[in-house]
Amino acid sequence: MPGNIPQFTVRSAAGLKIYNTSCTPKKYETTVNFNKDDKNVRVFKYSSNGQYLAWATADGVYVLDTEDNKIVMEVTKRGIMDIDFSPRNTYIATFEKYVKERDPNKPPHKNLIIYDIVSGEQKMDFIQKNPKNWEVQWTEDESVVARLVNDQIEFYNIAEKNLLNKFKLKGMTAFSISPGKTPYVATFVPEIKGNPASVKIYSYNNYKTPVSAKSFFRVDNIDMYWNKIGTNLLVLTHTDVDTSGTTYYGETALYFLAIAGNYDCRVELETGAPIHDVAWSPNSREFIVIYGFMPSKAILFDYRAKPVFEFPRNHRNFVKFNCHGRVVCLAGFGNLAGEMDFWDLKTLKKIGSAQASNASYCEWCPDGQHIITATLTPRLRVDNGYKIWHYTGVKVFQEEINELYQVQWKPISVDNFVEKTNLAPAPEPFVGGPETEVKVVKKPVGVYRPPGARGRNTPSNILHKDIKTGSTEIISAKKTAAIPGFVVEEKKELTKSQKKNMRKNRKKAEAKAAAAAAGNSAPSTPEPAAPVDPAKKLRQVQKKLREIEALKVKQAGGAVLDESQLTKLKREPELLKELEKLKI
Repeated sequence: MPGNIPQFTVRSAAGLKIYNTSCTPKKYETTVNFNKDDKNVRVFKYSSNGQYLAWATADGVYVLDTEDNKIVMEVTKRGIMDIDFSPRNTYIATFEKYVKERDPNKPPHKNLIIYDIVSGEQKMDFIQKNPKNWEVQWTEDESVVARLVNDQIEFYNIAEKNLLNKFKLKGMTAFSISPGKTPYVATFVPEIKGNPASVKIYSYNNYKTPVSAKSFFRVDNIDMYWNKIGTNLLVLTHTDVDTSGTTYYGETALYFLAIAGNYDCRVELETGAPIHDVAWSPNSREFIVIYGFMPSKAILFDYRAKPVFEFPRNHRNFVKFNCHGRVVCLAGFGNLAGEMDFWDLKTLKKIGSAQASNASYCEWCPDGQHIITATLTPRLRVDNGYKIWHYTGVKVFQEEINELYQVQWKPISVDNFVEKTNLAPAPEPFVGGPETEVKVVKKPVGVYRPPGARGRNTPSNILHKDIKTGSTEIISAKKTAAIPGFVVEEKKELTKSQKKNMRKNRKKAEAKAAAAAAGNSAPSTPEPAAPVDPAKKLRQVQKKLREIEALKVKQAGGAVLDESQLTKLKREPELLKELEKLKI
């Protein structure tokens, strides 16, 4: 493994394992002695600056300082399911399953708790019944923490442990606080009694008039993507049902909003085409959208949502920029083949390709040159492990790990990795090692032995012949098995008259077959074929084309087609030609 790759951690059935390749380039891994039951780890997470590594077990939460590998904080509490850090790594939030108290005299179960990492003090606690999107949201300076309660946002001062403000919006189901020094709050209200759904952006502490707003119909839920500096917002809308009947997976659309309030639009994409992934560049001035039926399209847009460059069509559903925003990875994971393309956005040229089959996780390394892919449990319970690639497409390291659950890089500031004018050349490829190579010894298959011949010293050249008689009858267990009460009748030798009759019958059969063959060879006038109804033939062709369209929709949605269905797809051009002939 190259010595300049930063630290990363994996979680598997064997526990946590930290890889410090930058410190020990000749050693593949450095396992920290946690002195805890780390084999029962439920989740782990790095803080945003990489200073801390926290993990949760059945007994509590532990926070490790990644510089000296010492545990700086422990929370002894059973049932913690997830953890999350604040933006500046001052606080850590824990979440456990909500349990309703049976005794009305007891206080309710507060299952979302925020702690100060340095002092270990419990700062605030809340009731959070829904495990989905349980995380609280912070302003970048950590002065305000916010959470959604029904259709009301509550803003707290974590240091003073008091409520600062409330913002109630009827029907609101989601909100998002922008990054950046000046926070903005984006809210979402779905369709209510015929009124359109809407996304509105408010300036923090000024909720009378939104600075930007967008309304739309046929929307059930959304995803919000802020750019890094918090000036523009992309809204990806979803519907559960596609009213046009094109796909089973609902409709999607993408909208662009600016906090300046002077510009908003719907991003111009093909109507009805499913949107697979959206990503902002770290420079906040451009973004990429992957959409459409397979092979899908990938388009680069500028900060005004105007198309700049269209990548070649391919089977892709994943996009991720490196930390500098110069190299982008376009890939096809999930039900796709795992192909990855790396593009230099400065020259708009492809610089490398690779294939990470069965990968269910992909993330750029903080150095901007390497990317890690992993096959995780429970998405796939076989062939678990991770691979590290260079953006030229060269695989630099891999390891197979039984029951791999999670992989994560240690975050490092991009300032530690200066972007060079020329891209780095391809490194030496990974050639394997004792830690990663698993030699599978294949046993010779040999000749098939029927059950009756197994366990015997039967020569292989006469396995399919009866050893005594030399007949071609296969030896079977049924023939040799002794059944209680059943008497096997032995075959008697034929008499002279029986043999004579057999010869006569054989000669008659041969003569009859010869006469039939002679009759078939005589020239005969073929019967005229029955006329085919053109209208009926047209309906048959149209039906086959409709079936092909349905298969294409299933394939675009990620379904795996069998061999017969793929063969049917290949016949589409032939059927289209036949359809044109029938319409004439």
